[in-house]
Amino acid sequence: MAHLLGLVAVATLCLGLTLLWSIVAGPLGMMAHPGGRHGHRRATPRAGAGLIVGLGVAIIASGLPEGPIICAGLAVSLALGLADDRWVLHAGAKLGGQVCAAAVPVIAGGLGPGSVSLPGLDVVDLSSARAPIWILAIVVVMNIINLIDGHDGLACGLVAIGAATMTCLTLVDGRPQDILLPAILGAGAMSFLALNLPPARIFLGDQGSLGLGYLLAVAAIVSSSKTGAALGIAGATMAMLVPAADALAVAIHRLRQGKRIWTADRTHVHHRLLRRGADDWRVLWTCWAVASCWGVFAVGLRVWPPESSGEIILAAMACLGLCAGSASSLGLSWRRSVPSHPIGIQNL
Repeated sequence: MAHLLGLVAVATLCLGLTLLWSIVAGPLGMMAHPGGRHGHRRATPRAGAGLIVGLGVAIIASGLPEGPIICAGLAVSLALGLADDRWVLHAGAKLGGQVCAAAVPVIAGGLGPGSVSLPGLDVVDLSSARAPIWILAIVVVMNIINLIDGHDGLACGLVAIGAATMTCLTLVDGRPQDILLPAILGAGAMSFLALNLPPARIFLGDQGSLGLGYLLAVAAIVSSSKTGAALGIAGATMAMLVPAADALAVAIHRLRQGKRIWTADRTHVHHRLLRRGADDWRVLWTCWAVASCWGVFAVGLRVWPPESSGEIILAAMACLGLCAGSASSLGLSWRRSVPSHPIGIQNL
């Protein structure tokens, strides 16, 4: 009961700070204005900073030993996101800032296991390249969440699903004392959804999406550091398969078109679903349902550990079928082409 009240307090704090930030976003030049590649119809505040500050306060207040160093890196990601929302940084400068944010917990804080074990596989020794691997992992997740944040409610919902998956994995593993970080992240992401669902009244902006991606990756790494098993990493990876696959597909498409990877366009999965006839809510439910299926798959691997890689492949194939059934049950019309839905598309 105490944990539940604590999560309610976290959600309330994050929502309150988000509302306060949305008020000052205009004078600070943090508004997303309609026009160009932006599909929304009115000026909308980028208020993710309120959420990130609330999460930082909650992490410090929770008494986590890793809390201060995690929040130091979170502060770097927040400063980077605020600068990009205000002045639109060069891609190289933005990537450099992400590396700096990731290096804080990995190098200064020593986070990240030197070896991990995966279901059905042997222990993988990472000691010789521990820091670069975990820094790269954090930067990749930050960019995945940043790229998928182009539709109302999508990024926050996927982060909440990833956090819930890690929380369940931690509980299944018999470590209820270690659920604080993913649980706090999930509560904060859910609170932001109250104002970010279609049609969104606030946007995450880079200030919010980079911070959420950073915390999701760090929570997975911290969880795996305490067990030596890649539980948190597996949970985050499974729940993030949708945005990860989307980011990879978009990057390949842009390269084939002779464009730079960071060039904005309308080829993300949510844009394609909208063009094929799905409305804003069906896009959300489809992506959330598929992510949830993979999250359940990750938990299932822990509850019923496979004895061979073949069993993992069979289970993955079953999960793919479940994902396809989930999308089909939502009544999506894949042959119908309709105009895009301007309210639900952020394209930030």
